[in-house]
Amino acid sequence: MKLGEMELETAAQEARGNWQEFDSFGWHDRPEGAEDWAIVYTHNRDSELLDQSNAAEIDKALAPFMEEEGADVRAEHHGHWACGWIDG
Repeated sequence: MKLGEMELETAAQEARGNWQEFDSFGWHDRPEGAEDWAIVYTHNRDSELLDQSNAAEIDKALAPFMEEEGADVRAEHHGHWACGWIDG
């Protein structure tokens, strides 16, 4: 089964803690209960226009969920040795 074919709750459970599998990853500003969070990267310094545009639309769609007290969505900006930085 592909991610796009899963129910939302199933997809969320599958993604939960995905960052723990990232190679050479350090999350210096981890939220409380980080093992329940997933990181989904959208673009990096070298992304082309389509990825940049998609990332901007994703940011707009998620913005209302980031503004709530105790939000369970937040923007991430991480440095990366190969591509400078990566956001999600």
